[in-house]
Amino acid sequence: MRPEEPLTLTDRETVIHPTADIHSTAEIGAGCEIGAGCIVGAHSKIGDRTRLRPRAIVLEHTTLGAGNDVHPYAVLGGDPQDRKYDPAVPGRVIIGDNNIIREHVTINRSVGDEHPTRLGDGCFLMCGSHIGHNAVVGNAATLANNVGIAGHAHIGAGAFLSGGVMVHQFCMVGELVMFQGLSAVSMHIPPYVITAGVNTVVGLNRVGLTRSGRFSPVERNELKRAYKLLYRRRDERTLSERLHEAEQHEWTSAAATFIQFIRDALDQAPPRRRGVAGPMRHMRTDQPVLTHHSPLD
Repeated sequence: MRPEEPLTLTDRETVIHPTADIHSTAEIGAGCEIGAGCIVGAHSKIGDRTRLRPRAIVLEHTTLGAGNDVHPYAVLGGDPQDRKYDPAVPGRVIIGDNNIIREHVTINRSVGDEHPTRLGDGCFLMCGSHIGHNAVVGNAATLANNVGIAGHAHIGAGAFLSGGVMVHQFCMVGELVMFQGLSAVSMHIPPYVITAGVNTVVGLNRVGLTRSGRFSPVERNELKRAYKLLYRRRDERTLSERLHEAEQHEWTSAAATFIQFIRDALDQAPPRRRGVAGPMRHMRTDQPVLTHHSPLD
């Protein structure tokens, strides 16, 4: 007698541990595994082949795509940490496919329904990392242990945030940015760079650009030229003046994206008017000086 063929992931039946607490309005896809003590809240959706390990928590109005792996004590879809939050408008979290979400990760629902909190596909969220309300994290991003992303921040695809990195609310971080551990940003970070310390760009992420396989040597050289024009010249011009010069040239795709990001960042209206990070020792800035005000100010 021939041995039976092994079951593929799509063939497997959904397995739900008897101690799991699943709301009657929740939807569970095919081939899922719901472990002991898991909670799946009202109006939540768990995509095919997703695994909730023991005591993982998916709260109300949270959608997970296919093939996600959620580890113990992660809390997805918790209330937003915002004084404006109105429970009558619960907000949402939308999570893509094939993400690894490790222990004690927290992802909060949005304030309001118009701009849900979003996590893309193929991301790796390590222990204790946090994504705040209305934030957007792009595909293939990596958040190392104890990274904190505040509300309304945008993190580009392929970004790597090392341990303990903090991103201020409303900040935009471009794709393939590499953060040094324990760095913090309260300004916008252009794509393809390395950032360290506080609001400081220290160079291009050359390793990340090469490993991505998306950029030819010509494109990488053009990007290097654009970076030097905007960040490395030691003269008295402001960033806006340098940007105006850069915009007079034709650029390949990566360099054009880099320059356009800076233009868009400088043109933001409050509360996203945060300026652009740079090597402050060598560059005059005409950007706003940012201060923090408490709700009582």
